[in-house]
Amino acid sequence: MLDRTGNLQLVDEFVTSDSLKRHMLAVEAAMRAYAERFGQDVELWMVRPQRLEGITAASVKKKLKNLSFAATVHREDITRGAEAFGVELDEHIEFCASAMHRAKIV
Repeated sequence: MLDRTGNLQLVDEFVTSDSLKRHMLAVEAAMRAYAERFGQDVELWMVRPQRLEGITAASVKKKLKNLSFAATVHREDITRGAEAFGVELDEHIEFCASAMHRAKIV
């Protein structure tokens, strides 16, 4: 298994889209935060900072209705993610946004 540095090198080598790289790092931040929340090893779980601060689930859900916003994101994946973690959708959205903000990824 590669460590995070090795993984980032692979991303740099094969992913040419800067926005996709930022998205990947944002997802990583959210998953690490959930791992911490559940007391698990963050290493195994493997936007815009000022604009994510204080973001609400309602505003994200409103933006998600516009198909050009996060166009490659499957909306049902967000819902399934919340269900998989056993949390309400609003809590999931706000938790992930907060994690991305703290990590200063997006």
